[in-house]
Amino acid sequence: MSTLAPPDYSALQKASRIAALTTLAGACVVLASIGYGVWRLGDTEATLADEKKQVERLQSDREALEATLSHKTDELKAKDGQLAQVNSQLTKQITAHADLTKTIAVLRAQEAELRNQAAKAAAETKEFETQLAVLRKEASVIREELKLAFAEPQKSIGLWGKPEYRGVMTTVLVRPTSRYRVRNDQSSPTGKWYTFTLQLDFPNDPKLEAVMKRDIKSVTYEMNHPYRKVEPLVSTNADQDFEVKYEGAGTLRNVVVKVDVVGLGVVALDYDMTKAHPEAKDK
Repeated sequence: MSTLAPPDYSALQKASRIAALTTLAGACVVLASIGYGVWRLGDTEATLADEKKQVERLQSDREALEATLSHKTDELKAKDGQLAQVNSQLTKQITAHADLTKTIAVLRAQEAELRNQAAKAAAETKEFETQLAVLRKEASVIREELKLAFAEPQKSIGLWGKPEYRGVMTTVLVRPTSRYRVRNDQSSPTGKWYTFTLQLDFPNDPKLEAVMKRDIKSVTYEMNHPYRKVEPLVSTNADQDFEVKYEGAGTLRNVVVKVDVVGLGVVALDYDMTKAHPEAKDK
């Protein structure tokens, strides 16, 4: 019969110590792991806090950039509107310039046509004045010859009593005449300003003059100014030889004197002021 060996208490104690040391070491490792984990957790939280702040800064920067972008977008829209207005105005100006160019071309063509017409009119006027000078000379010769028929005042008074003779007698025996006063005037085209007195010159015989004036109702002077309108000048004053006043820069070439004779009508007389006063010629 076998017997049990007594337990080895020293070995058990040794094993127990080893187990305790192992347990302690494991506990230390666990505690170290837990401590490391706690440290890493704190560091991670700090990192997360920093990251959060950075995210907030980025969010703020993004919002600022979006606001700036929105402002710039509004500015760009405003600039686009201004650009559209400028383009519209430019288009209108270009159109207006084109229209103006066409208008200028039309006006230049009209100017050329008017110059041609003016040249023709000047040539015709010169020809007319030449013909008029010849006719005036011929009329003067005829008038002087006809005066012989009315050389006897008493006989002429008898003829004047017949209306059919009054026309030719007015033409032959009545002559327009004029005189003037002058003063310097820088605003005048000639540098001078004239006051003319126009009137009729009658025969020297007082009796014949009196009966002729008695039968003249009025005298109208049509001045025919070349570049400004002058209203007709009318006189009924026989005592002053049907005198009128005219003011201007000089004489006129083609004054028509209309004598309204009782029993006959109007007799037109031609009067060249420039021939009478060449020193006072208008331009």
